[in-house]
Amino acid sequence: RFIAKNAIDESVRASEYARLLKLQHKIVDVVWEDYLAYADILMRNKKSPLHAIEVALYKAALSAKNDGINCLIVGNGADSTFGGMDKLLAHDWTLEEFAKRYTFVEPSSVLKNPVSVLNIYEEYKTDSGINVPAFLKTVHGIGIIQTFRNAINAAGCEILTPYEDLYLNASLDFGRIRSGDTKYILRDVYRSIFPNIDIPDKIPFARPMDQWLETWEGPTRDEFLSTIDLKTFTGDQKWIIYCLERFLNLFGEK
Repeated sequence: RFIAKNAIDESVRASEYARLLKLQHKIVDVVWEDYLAYADILMRNKKSPLHAIEVALYKAALSAKNDGINCLIVGNGADSTFGGMDKLLAHDWTLEEFAKRYTFVEPSSVLKNPVSVLNIYEEYKTDSGINVPAFLKTVHGIGIIQTFRNAINAAGCEILTPYEDLYLNASLDFGRIRSGDTKYILRDVYRSIFPNIDIPDKIPFARPMDQWLETWEGPTRDEFLSTIDLKTFTGDQKWIIYCLERFLNLFGEK
């Protein structure tokens, strides 16, 4: 549970599931000071900047390890496998359109000497545009696996990712997804397990970076443009820029 003004609290619904399934439920509070304390540890371990959820995962895994839990089962992969990323599946994209939509921060908007990342997308180019499900299952999926593995392994726990090991033997029904029935296969399973509970609205794993980085004045290293207007970036985008500078401070030269 992230502690910040107006932060989304998913622990209430989680507590309800735990009660119905007769599971113990422990809430781990995450604050900005945790990011200040743990970010460098995780970047040294990963040798790269971090996804915005890694510190939170690390703190949760530390708590689990302290409670004698040595392996965590996590749900990443459900979105990329079962059609949960509805905004990315909303219509048929050209390669250039999708690259612009998926790239969180365009390198040329913050760096003096940017390098194009378009080649990452070109491998999934098709005659009509881009194979988005394949991109999400591989490029996106591998990135998320690295994120979760780094955070959880660094805390001394193993990780199981059952959704990442699943592949559909049929194409996704884009009509259902685009009409709002995202992850429709999992929704059917949900209804069978929790027949008396309404399916909740889809909520991204939201971090309160808008609040935490509201007063951040931006990067100062020479690699960054001096004309960056932080008001044009979301909190999660600010985290990417902030984390990159912090990573360079650890491993780069002035």
